[in-house]
Amino acid sequence: MAAYKDAVQARNEAAKALQSARKIILDSFKNALDKANSDFATARSAAKSASDKQIANAARKAAIATASAIRDAALSQLPDLGPEPTKPAKK
Repeated sequence: MAAYKDAVQARNEAAKALQSARKIILDSFKNALDKANSDFATARSAAKSASDKQIANAARKAAIATASAIRDAALSQLPDLGPEPTKPAKK
């Protein structure tokens, strides 16, 4: 039973670490999106022609695509927790 409790505690600690890593990745993604939108708003307000607006929109879409690719790659590198420990059978 002690081994089971140790395994459960280890898995819970690993789950907390995994959740913390996911939060860092997703916060970084949100910051990248905020920056892309801010840069877009600045470029759009300074745009003088339709082509300038198109360029600003294309840059925003590219920044979002890059941020999404980085997020997806980082999330795919996170380890899997695996199955939960099985409780020992009662004797």
